[in-house]
Amino acid sequence: MRRTIETALLSFGNYAKENNIPIIAHAGWQENSDKPCDTGSSIEELSKEFPEVDFSRVDQVWPDKSRKSEKAKKYWYTKESILQRGEDVLKELEAKVWPEMEDGRAVIAVSHSGFLRSGVTGWWFNNGDYRIFEIEEREVKEGRPTLKQITGVKGGMGESFETPPGLGGDLPEAAVGGLSVGLP
Repeated sequence: MRRTIETALLSFGNYAKENNIPIIAHAGWQENSDKPCDTGSSIEELSKEFPEVDFSRVDQVWPDKSRKSEKAKKYWYTKESILQRGEDVLKELEAKVWPEMEDGRAVIAVSHSGFLRSGVTGWWFNNGDYRIFEIEEREVKEGRPTLKQITGVKGGMGESFETPPGLGGDLPEAAVGGLSVGLP
């Protein structure tokens, strides 16, 4: 979470402060793996380092991704867990945020390329790249919300791969004894 907070503050911090726009931490948008660099620091530590960020909505399970905890299952480094987490964050945006959006307003999700590619959009993101999506309107709110990309197929900076790998294609099917297995 530290890396995404730093990116958010460097990119949007002054604008957010000047326009009274909250920067809200959310555990659902974290990176995929369970390696130490992707498991995060405690909220207590992060809130001291970044007092301008709202941590009140961070899942109490954070930063646990251990296979020993059933509560942490949604953060496990498995295809099932990451695809479900991607669907969950999109549904949350669709249900709680999108209906209240005014014309010309946007939600900026600062996340990690692995999660954005494999769990949310199915598109590549080079470092520092961005893509703009809309959530397509739908009558029945079941299943994964559909995203419509507004930026070009190479991303907003034009440097990401053009051919999408699809959702979940590079994720392990399961985890056994702390090792991820089933990689293609």
